Amino acid sequence: MSSLLRLTAVLLLIFGLGFLLAPEQIMSPFGIEVSLQLKSNEQLYGISLVSLAVLAWSSRNSSQSELRRSVLPALLAYFVLGAIVTFTHQLKGLANILGWGVVVMHTLFAGLFGYFYFSPLK
Repeated sequence: MSSLLRLTAVLLLIFGLGFLLAPEQIMSPFGIEVSLQLKSNEQLYGISLVSLAVLAWSSRNSSQSELRRSVLPALLAYFVLGAIVTFTHQLKGLANILGWGVVVMHTLFAGLFGYFYFSPLK
């Protein structure tokens, strides 16, 4: 669990800082033009990702019961809803083929956090 939280924190921090500091460079490979309004939203999204990274990193050494009460529900909700939204966006053609990688990443992390959240305590 600690390794998953560390990996999650690092990935969320990288993407969060990317959206915060360089939203155009993050979105352009996906075939998405960034307007001034979208840039503002992407930067706010980046702040959210950095905040989730801090949550994941600061809880990496917590007990499984502490994680189940607080951190896992938040990360599970983010990744499940992220998988649904990104999948829907892909079906609508809002991003190019690279968008499917984002769908897979959210789905994979949703499965991993779901496994740890719903598995019996050890």
